[in-house]
Amino acid sequence: MSTGKKRGLFWPIVMIVAVAALLFATRPTQHDHREKVKALCTEVTEQLSEDVENPLLKIAAKAGLGVSNFLVKNVVVDNLVYADDYYLFTLGKVKMGESERVISIGVLGFVITAPKDYIVKRIEETAEERLENLSAEDIYNMVMAASTLF
Repeated sequence: MSTGKKRGLFWPIVMIVAVAALLFATRPTQHDHREKVKALCTEVTEQLSEDVENPLLKIAAKAGLGVSNFLVKNVVVDNLVYADDYYLFTLGKVKMGESERVISIGVLGFVITAPKDYIVKRIEETAEERLENLSAEDIYNMVMAASTLF
């Protein structure tokens, strides 16, 4: 191999190593993923409570969503959200039973999640589907279970 070919490979290799070092040094931590998910939970909760039009229901929604937001952020996120480190980037995952789902991607110091509006839409669609299938007994059981929390 001639000297010219070796010199021609030097700078591309240096650039690849520099980019890899930058990605490695700036990949987000598990704490970063958890904090981003917690912030997203707060934003989603606020959006859901603002969508309620009836003032009395809005107060109830804010209280109920506030409690669920607190539980999600301080119990679920802290215990079920973790980050897999792939050296150049990280994936935030949530463990659900035997399976796990990717919920965030971390690269260059940033954690990226699904947009808030998409999550709100999916929650509303899921809630509508479940409410259509609720029986009077289901509603009674939910109210009784909720009353034990207070």
